[in-house]
Parts: sequence; C-alpha cells; structure tokens
Amino acid sequence: MRNRAFLRAPEPACRAGPIFVRLGQALLNTAAVFFSFVAVSGICNAQVVVKQEPLDMRNGSTVLVDDGTCGKGKLKLVTVTHGNAMPGAPLRAVKCVPR
Repeated sequence: MRNRAFLRAPEPACRAGPIFVRLGQALLNTAAVFFSFVAVSGICNAQVVVKQEPLDMRNGSTVLVDDGTCGKGKLKLVTVTHGNAMPGAPLRAVKCVPR
C-alpha cells in the first residue's frame, strides 16, 4: 500500500502544450521585430530635395527646392494652393526654410 502513493498517472500520448508555447514565443518575436521596424521607419521620413521646381503639381502637394534663390543654408518650400492664377496653372505659395 505504501508504494501506491509514489505511482504517477501515465502521461498523455499527445502533448500539445510545448507546441503552443513555442508558437506564442515565435509570435511575440515577430511582433517585436515588426514594431521595432515601424518605430525606426517613422524616424526616416525625409523629403527629397530637387534642384528645379516641377511644372506639374497637385493641389496641397509640397516640394523642397534647392535652386539657390533663398540663400546659403536655406531651401525653398513650394506648396500648391487652391485656385488658379491663370487657366491651367495652380497658385503656388513659396517661402524659405532652413535646411
């Protein structure tokens, strides 16, 4: 009778626990890599600087132009506004901004 206290129940043939644990760890690792990629890519959202002002731009679009008209260390910020000065040509707001 004393030996019966040390007997254990047989283990099930199919152990699904460790598979789900590994799957959860893989999911957490994937999520961590994804969120770190998103955080880093948000920092690098620089706008391209062009040498000449483009002729065709849509309303609300903004372009940085380095054509030397604003002086050393400054860029020209060109924004297309609503309305037309003459038929077919959009109004442009221009101001100089530091680099």
